[in-house]
Amino acid sequence: KYYEHTIKISKDLKIPQYLCLKADKMKSDSNLKEVLEIYYQAFKLDQSFLEPLEKIALIFFEDASYDKAIEFFEKYIEKNDKNPDIWFNLHKVYKIKSKGFFKKNWKIKAEDALKKYESLKL
Repeated sequence: KYYEHTIKISKDLKIPQYLCLKADKMKSDSNLKEVLEIYYQAFKLDQSFLEPLEKIALIFFEDASYDKAIEFFEKYIEKNDKNPDIWFNLHKVYKIKSKGFFKKNWKIKAEDALKKYESLKL
């Protein structure tokens, strides 16, 4: 398949990073299942490279699949809890979930995630 956009390849580019770039370029042209599979492959190849987890979580968030978004944001946090953007996005998902069942539980989680985000942004 030919892509409209080329991917800039440097000699330091590793396969997981390449796969993420490829999936980024494919997002608008392909079905999300294929894009998610590529991100997941990238993560499986190098589990210290966390960008695929964030991308997967964001796709699920945009698709209103909030439980799956939470799952991948939390997987990211298990490996690195110092990224404020992840905490802020997790806060947003928890906030949405706090409007449904178990409101209080989700509201507490949303507040905790926001506090963590604010502490990391300082």
